[in-house]
Amino acid sequence: MQQKELKLKWLFLGSLVTNTGVSFIWPLTTIYMHEYLHESLTVSGIVLFLYSMFMVVGNYAGGYLFDKWRPYPTILMGIAINTLASAALIFGTVGRPMRCCSSAWASGTVS
Repeated sequence: MQQKELKLKWLFLGSLVTNTGVSFIWPLTTIYMHEYLHESLTVSGIVLFLYSMFMVVGNYAGGYLFDKWRPYPTILMGIAINTLASAALIFGTVGRPMRCCSSAWASGTVS
């Protein structure tokens, strides 16, 4: 079976676009946590720091698995973990922000 080679410039461009997009979300997360959840800016900073550290670990583990394991199962595992984490935020006890938003919209306080 012939392997396709990914050019380094496209990998770099994809990584640049992804990381730039994520970096635009971080200030909004800080404002949301401070203004709507009434958490201190210190707590917001700690949460974003932990998020960043988990991203480093996840990117390293994903890259290692992608190189050493088969790519397709690695992608499916990443999608499954992402789906479970999103479901935990929405329906789990960790999902306080989502419940705050949904109750605010349901009561009509957010338009």
